[in-house]
Amino acid sequence: MSHQAADAAGFDGPGRVETETVMTGGHMDSYESETFPATRSQAGIDRVKNTVADKLNTAAEALRRKTQTSPQQNDNATRYGKQAADWLESSADYLKGLDLNRVKKNIENSVRQNPGRTLLIAGVAGLLLGSLARRR
Repeated sequence: MSHQAADAAGFDGPGRVETETVMTGGHMDSYESETFPATRSQAGIDRVKNTVADKLNTAAEALRRKTQTSPQQNDNATRYGKQAADWLESSADYLKGLDLNRVKKNIENSVRQNPGRTLLIAGVAGLLLGSLARRR
């Protein structure tokens, strides 16, 4: 692949190795991770993440309009509607600022530190999902 084609495709060449130090479980851990330029799948994930965040903001705006324009609603309904709109907006802001690579690294580090707990959680989740699937 030529350099121009690689640049157009979004590839800078081979990834580089970075050492990262993370504070987890009360102590510092260092580990190496290989980083690559943004790929199409990362761009797709970011697009979905932003779309969901935009939908949450749209729902929050609609809920605010509904609570402001309805004179027949009592104070409790208006208050709960505003709280729900605030929650939706804060969820959208959190989602937009979420770094999925950081979440992935934190989960990987947690699994390395506590493999037994991770297997236990995965087993319980599997049992719950299996029981839900059998009921249908």
